Amino acid sequence: MPKKFSDATHGVKLISMLLLLIDRGSEGYTTTELIRLLQCSKQTVARLADDLTQIPGFSLTTQKRSRHVVYCLQADDSKIQHLEALEMAQMVACRHLMLSMLPRQVTSLLGKTPAAPGRHPGTPAKDISLLRTKGSVDYTEFQAQFQSLSNGILKKRVCKVTYRRGPPMPKLANDREFLFAPTRVIAFQNCLYFKGWEVEINAEHEVTPRYGNSILLMLQRCREVVLTRTGYGTLPQPENDAAENLDQPFGFISSVPEPYEVELEFSARAAGYVYDRNWSSQQSKIVQSDGRLKLKMLVQSTPEILSWILSFGPEVTVISPPWLREQVAENAARVCALYRPSEKDPAKDNPGS
Repeated sequence: MPKKFSDATHGVKLISMLLLLIDRGSEGYTTTELIRLLQCSKQTVARLADDLTQIPGFSLTTQKRSRHVVYCLQADDSKIQHLEALEMAQMVACRHLMLSMLPRQVTSLLGKTPAAPGRHPGTPAKDISLLRTKGSVDYTEFQAQFQSLSNGILKKRVCKVTYRRGPPMPKLANDREFLFAPTRVIAFQNCLYFKGWEVEINAEHEVTPRYGNSILLMLQRCREVVLTRTGYGTLPQPENDAAENLDQPFGFISSVPEPYEVELEFSARAAGYVYDRNWSSQQSKIVQSDGRLKLKMLVQSTPEILSWILSFGPEVTVISPPWLREQVAENAARVCALYRPSEKDPAKDNPGS
């Protein structure tokens, strides 16, 4: 059952209050309204307001209206430079991207606030952007885990993690417990990952990695995270860390010792989609006279490139390397076998088939 918004962390409520006040502008919110929307006490609202006063470029004010205290967040013209219309539109688009990573309670609260166009010079007359994602994750139920792992990064402390390795399966031991030293939170394709090291603690309370490589945990698979009192020092940094390197070959998680080159040919139907995007730090694209596209690029993750190629179906052909052609052919044959008609195929009795 999803957790109530009243159980949300201080950070989530702080972001929620910030966005609510920005959207409302000079109209502001009364203390009573904020208590109801944020599901917290009067004292918590006061603490959140005190934190908001630390934001540069904005001024948080309180006013008395009909015996009610009203909080307003206003831009400080002496400290900020107003954005042009195009710049503001781009910022709004970034806001949509950020909201896609927040719990539903926060986004639903923002949906109740009126739009505030034209509050600053150059602001567009209306919001012209919209974000749509496929396969997004609802992080509402994972705020406690996020808070514990984030504190582990900030305080350099070890966390005890109960991790789900796949979909929930009753009567099967699908969870694993281990000690984890988190070092970074990474957003990738609308998912949140925590990078760090699986560690062990010896009798002298020294923290050392169990394995030679760091690992990535998906936040939504962390059933429980307990922040321990054990701190960790400097952990090794891999020379070629795919998750840290923004300028990297194709693939989020490296699965090979060295990147390798892949050459693909896309049909005219898929060429536009592939041509418009950057897939690798080293890539070349050649559009042929018939509309087909040849793509050469460096790859560092075989499972990811295999899955990506198969997602195009018959619209792509692997030119090289030969072993990748064979793997694609084998997987395509397995897919075809799943749909091969049988003697009791219901489709045979379907008048519309």
